[in-house]
Amino acid sequence: MEYITYKMIEISKLNSGGDRPKIYSDTKTNECCFPIFSNGLQDEGLYGYTNKATMPSDTITVSARGANIGEVFYRKEDFLPIVRLITIIPDSNYVHSKYLYYYLKKVKIEGSGSAQPQITVPFFSRHKIVIPKDVEYQKKVAYILSTYDNLIENNNKRIKLLEQMAENLYKEWFVRFRFPGYENTEFENGIPKGWEVKKIKNCVKRLPFNQLYKRNELESEGKVIVIDQSSAEFLGYHNDEPSHCASIDKPVLLFGDHSCKFVLMIREFSLGENMVPFISGIENKLNNHYLFYAVHKIIVTEEYKRHWGRFTAMKILIPKYELQLAFADFIKPIIHEQNKLWNENQLLAKQRDMLLPRLMSGRLEV
Repeated sequence: MEYITYKMIEISKLNSGGDRPKIYSDTKTNECCFPIFSNGLQDEGLYGYTNKATMPSDTITVSARGANIGEVFYRKEDFLPIVRLITIIPDSNYVHSKYLYYYLKKVKIEGSGSAQPQITVPFFSRHKIVIPKDVEYQKKVAYILSTYDNLIENNNKRIKLLEQMAENLYKEWFVRFRFPGYENTEFENGIPKGWEVKKIKNCVKRLPFNQLYKRNELESEGKVIVIDQSSAEFLGYHNDEPSHCASIDKPVLLFGDHSCKFVLMIREFSLGENMVPFISGIENKLNNHYLFYAVHKIIVTEEYKRHWGRFTAMKILIPKYELQLAFADFIKPIIHEQNKLWNENQLLAKQRDMLLPRLMSGRLEV
C-alpha cells in the first residue's frame, strides 16, 4: 500500500466560521431549515436553525477554541458554521471525506498559542497527514468504520426516544397537571393545592468537586468515567478511586457551569473542570429523579461564562412527595434501558477504535 504525505491545504478547502446569525428556528421545521453549528459545548455544537446554509453535506468541522478544542464532527447535511469552528471540504481526488474524518479523529489536533490555544486556518493549513494514495481503499476503510457508527447512531436514536418518553410523562404530570388522581385535585393559585414553588438554590445541595481531571491525565478506557461540560459524553477514564458514587436509586445531578450541560449519573464517576455536582437538599420533599427533569432544560448557555448563579435563582414546582416517587418509579426503568444502550455504544466504539489504526495502516486487509 502506497502512502503519501500531504498538507491539509493540498487536499482540502479550509474556512473559519462566521458571526452568530439570527436564529430562524429552535427546531427543524422543514427541508429548507438548516442547522447552525458552532463549537458550542452541547449537542455537537448545534446553535439553532436558519433558512440559509453556506456549507454542503460531507463537510468536516473542527472546534477551534475552548474546552473542546480539536473535537471533530462529520456533517451529514448542509449547514451554517459560526464562531470558533474550522470547516474542511475534502478534495475527492485525493481523499475520501469520511476517511479523512476518521483520520482526524484518530490523531490529536492541538492548537497554537500558550495562554489560550486555538486552531486557526493558516495554522491548520500546514498540518500534515499521511494517507493511502488509493482513494478506493480509503472508501472501503470508511465503510467498515461507518458500520459501527451506524449501529451507535441507531442506539442513540433509541436513547432519544426513551428520553422523549420520560419528557412526555413529566410534561403530562407536572406541566399539564394530568397526573394520577388529578380529577379529584383541588387547585389554588393555578397549581394543585399542597404543591410549592421554590427557588432552586433553596432546594438543592451542591456537592464538593473532589479531585478534578484534565484530558491529558486520562485514558481512552478504564475503571472510572470522567464527565466534563463539553458536548462529548465523557472526557475519558482513570483507574484510581472515583470522586463520587451514584446509583439508580441514589443518582447525582451534574451541571456544566459554562455550557449548561445536564447529566444524571447512576454510576461511580469523577469530574473535569467546571462540572458542578448536586442533589436535592430537602430530603423527603424533593426526589432527585424528579429534580433532574424539573431543571435539565430550564437554562441554556448564552455565552462562555459561569451560569450557576443564574440557574439557582430560577424557580421550580415541587409537587407532593408521593407523586414524585410515583414518577421516579416510571422513570427508573427508562434510565436503566438508556444506560444499557449507552454501555453497548461504548463497546461498539471500542471495537471501532481498535480497528481504526489497523485499517488505516494497512495491517488489516479489507
